Amino acid sequence: MPIRSLDSSPESWDSTIKANFQIITPMFLGGADQKASTIRSTAIKGALRFWWRAIYWAEFYTGSKNDANSALLAMAEAEAQLFGSVAGDHACQSSFRLSVCDAKIEAKDLNLCSSKKPRHPDKYNVDPGSPVNYLLGQGLEGRNVLVRGSFQLELTFTNPNHQEKYSAALLNALIALSIFGGLGARARHGWGSVSLTALTAGGAVVDYPKSLPELKQWIKALPPFSDVPTPPFSAFSCKAKIDVVAKGSSAEDLLKAVGGEQQMYRSHGRSGKVGGKAAEKNFQDDYDLVKGFLNTDKIDRLPRRAVFGLPHNYYYGSLYEENKNIKESNKNAALLAFKAEIAPKYEDRQRRASPLFLHIQKFSGSQYLAIHTLLVADYLPAGEQILASYPLPNDSRRQRKKTFSFQSVDWDIIFTYLERFKYKESLL
Repeated sequence: MPIRSLDSSPESWDSTIKANFQIITPMFLGGADQKASTIRSTAIKGALRFWWRAIYWAEFYTGSKNDANSALLAMAEAEAQLFGSVAGDHACQSSFRLSVCDAKIEAKDLNLCSSKKPRHPDKYNVDPGSPVNYLLGQGLEGRNVLVRGSFQLELTFTNPNHQEKYSAALLNALIALSIFGGLGARARHGWGSVSLTALTAGGAVVDYPKSLPELKQWIKALPPFSDVPTPPFSAFSCKAKIDVVAKGSSAEDLLKAVGGEQQMYRSHGRSGKVGGKAAEKNFQDDYDLVKGFLNTDKIDRLPRRAVFGLPHNYYYGSLYEENKNIKESNKNAALLAFKAEIAPKYEDRQRRASPLFLHIQKFSGSQYLAIHTLLVADYLPAGEQILASYPLPNDSRRQRKKTFSFQSVDWDIIFTYLERFKYKESLL
């Protein structure tokens, strides 16, 4: 691609990447009012920044002679130049302008069905206890959702030198977003999955994976990471894993299939049941650990399932039934009182996002794939303070709290989960 002189304006040289996307699974992407009505460039840029880091950590690590601290510094400088930064010595403008164009989307209100909220034809209905509801998690009630649609991104470089330096990196980040990631709330759990339908750079068509064999070739062409040890943040390394875990003719069927496997593997169940089936109770020790905290104020480690991410919540409806001091009129409040939460203590980092990504991919035709990507990384800093808490049932303004130091997590918990799928094709 020809690059013109530095004094030429962006309009006089081929400076724009255009990427067309299709929304594959419903997307919870909204503004301050949490109402999804458009696709915001800030959300796109954040996702591209994440996947750029994940892909190129290996290149910076090996380029810094396997010194992680030097690699972090070099990467921070390059990231600031590419995506922009307002912090410290790296403060500068982004190398490109990003616009969302030609968005054609349909939004609906989310309806979490119940006896009081029956299914409604004009809403996005999610049945209680279903695998899809399990993947939604908590905190989305009252939101609306982009149920389908398409949009185009235009990324225009403002400096030809930056175009030459970073064009390939941005193209890879766009492809990674369309293969591994998503946009909006619960994007790591299959929601907000998007797929590329067209990609050009400077007016020239750019190849991107349109089939499983092409996807394998694209992964092989990424900066080599097979010898890179566990990174300090979510990035490709020797321990990364990419599996196609299910195939189907609809995205919703795949959400149900993968959500069902997660629900059976991770859930303790109610009255011995998970989704109408006998609970496997693979993590009885987690259940007992946290229930013991409610009863005795003692806890000194993370539950094993915490490897899937923090905060980690537990609801103990059985304790409500056992507590005769709570009035029946306060039943709903009482049930919430028996909710224990485990999370990093300090307010500036109370989350540890899941290292496991679920993406629903659509290639040409009507085939859909469920792709799990595991990015093993330092889970938390050594000695990080963890806070376990729950409201006292007779006084919701007070909490029982216990702080302990983070020790480690068992990554085999996730590897064992990935072995559950009858159809599985490992890409990495």
